[in-house]
Amino acid sequence: MTTVALADVNGQATGRDSPHESARLHVSGEAAYVDDLPMLEGSLFAALGLSDRAHARLVDLDLSAVRSATGVVGVLVAADIPGNNNCGPIVADEPILAGTLVQYIGQPVFAVLADSVEHARSAARLATISYADLPAELSPCSAREKGSFVLPSMQRVRGDPDRAIACAPNRIAGSMQCGGQEHFYLEGQVSYAVPEEGGGIRVHC
Repeated sequence: MTTVALADVNGQATGRDSPHESARLHVSGEAAYVDDLPMLEGSLFAALGLSDRAHARLVDLDLSAVRSATGVVGVLVAADIPGNNNCGPIVADEPILAGTLVQYIGQPVFAVLADSVEHARSAARLATISYADLPAELSPCSAREKGSFVLPSMQRVRGDPDRAIACAPNRIAGSMQCGGQEHFYLEGQVSYAVPEEGGGIRVHC
């Protein structure tokens, strides 16, 4: 349930519970996630080959062992993406597959398509990747001090925060650290693409 703040005709704050649009389906078990959908015969499964360097240039990517592994149907790299190789929802800062540069450990470098999840994952571990290591900033505070950013900084400001702070009756100063937190998704992180007539593709995600 989500509490929505409202105001009555006299400007007094009121509140009412507004259920999430799919809450009933979730709590009743009726919601169909991608893993619950029946798969078509001949469906392929993808696994990602990941970088093991925090910051480096890709010197050579030998995928011969990956392509010849059991069950493998195809291997994709950044050059195989016909459109924009980026999935950043607000700022274009998230390549789908690394091109010539990797910027964090675990960054996807290539994708394997195989006849089973097990075959795809096993094949993805067979790549031989040569790197030219680059300096890596492993602390956000250090990166800020040195001006080492992935992209130019973006700032969004609403109102006049400096004036509001200057006029505040009470102020505190200090610092704190908080580790990054990832939302714990209820659904699996998976998509399923189904070819349709007329060259169309239906994507469940």
